[in-house]
Amino acid sequence: MKLAEENELPRVVSIQNPYNLLNRTFEIGLAEISHREDAGLLAYSPMAFGVLSGKYLAKSPPANARLTLFERFSRYSNPQAEIATRAYVDLAHHHGVDPAC
Repeated sequence: MKLAEENELPRVVSIQNPYNLLNRTFEIGLAEISHREDAGLLAYSPMAFGVLSGKYLAKSPPANARLTLFERFSRYSNPQAEIATRAYVDLAHHHGVDPAC
């Protein structure tokens, strides 16, 4: 932003960072700067690669789903993520809402 100002370039108006129920790192430092500099957030992977839909909670994951096909995307494949996802999906179902909506 400083370089844009110094060089009379367009200023940053948004950033695109991972942000979802399972990844809150934006809140640690970037949220304050984003607010102060009036630069919005375009959330990347708001459904955590589809994990928050609940489809990976089944014993056998969907055959052609991204995380089934590309195991290297294991960012949300850990016990804490499963516990949080299960709680989120259960809460959504309790209120008659699709977790992906």
